[in-house]
Amino acid sequence: MLNTEAIAKDAKKLLESGLKTGKKSFFKKNPDYFDAGRQCEQAAVKFRTIKAYSDAGAAYAQAGDFYAEAEQHNNAGKAYESGAQQYYADDKVDQSIALYQKAQYQYRLSGSHETAATLLTSAGRQIAEKDPAKSFELFDLAVQIFEDENSSMMADDTFQHYINALGKEKNWTKMLEVLELRIKISTKAKKNDARNKSILTMVIIHLSQNAVNEANDCLARNMEQPGFDQTQDWMLSAQLISAYQMENDESLQAVKKEQYFTFLPASVYGLLRSLTIVGGGGGATLQSFTNQQPKKQEDERPMPSSQPAGDDNDDEDEDEDIL
Repeated sequence: MLNTEAIAKDAKKLLESGLKTGKKSFFKKNPDYFDAGRQCEQAAVKFRTIKAYSDAGAAYAQAGDFYAEAEQHNNAGKAYESGAQQYYADDKVDQSIALYQKAQYQYRLSGSHETAATLLTSAGRQIAEKDPAKSFELFDLAVQIFEDENSSMMADDTFQHYINALGKEKNWTKMLEVLELRIKISTKAKKNDARNKSILTMVIIHLSQNAVNEANDCLARNMEQPGFDQTQDWMLSAQLISAYQMENDESLQAVKKEQYFTFLPASVYGLLRSLTIVGGGGGATLQSFTNQQPKKQEDERPMPSSQPAGDDNDDEDEDEDIL
């Protein structure tokens, strides 16, 4: 059985010794910061052993500060990371986030950009379990690394968890911004599936806000993406937009049944299922997104003026052209 009081006493002595070692004075202008960090880290381990999580977090943070002074950036990053985990265990989310941010900065100073991005992604995912909104700043830092280093390392994993956190908060405006970045980074990395699903997701979000023109613009400006116009993502985006343009709720509901949508994030799929066109009739036929007019049948028959030009066979022909 652990002697909690004795361990706590030892931890406090180590911490005090570490603080004294790392303190500047008139006679000690260059303290041994590395040794000070080591003592504080040992104190943190003892606090952690007796589940004094906040005390452990504070001791790890102090160790990180001393290691940083000693320019031992990797050690500093590890100490800050450990401190963040201890604060998280004690439900102190803000303190945890602050130390995760310090940790990633030290990792980047050491040149370990991938380690920093991986840490931020896992930390963001962890924080999102307790407070999704507060995880955004961690994911933002990870995305910033991808942009700064012109790299897509871990990008898919980061964006996936970031989008899930945004979906939990129903922060669709922020998600649109993140998806734009994902398209940019995925295009550079030639990760077409991530790019294509991001475009489809953006179309769904715009339509959920009745922003049909924005959805149309989103699809139009991505038309030149290599191979995109041959994908199911493009076809479904086009069909959704067409249904809204013609105010055809019947067609919209038919498109929504497509099994392919289930591969989207759960929050986005839920948003899709909620789409409806209020007051939209079922008379108009669904057309694909195109700048051309629909093709006429060779033996086109006169249609009553109250009926739209086209029939179910026209729709099937157009879908086949797209595929």
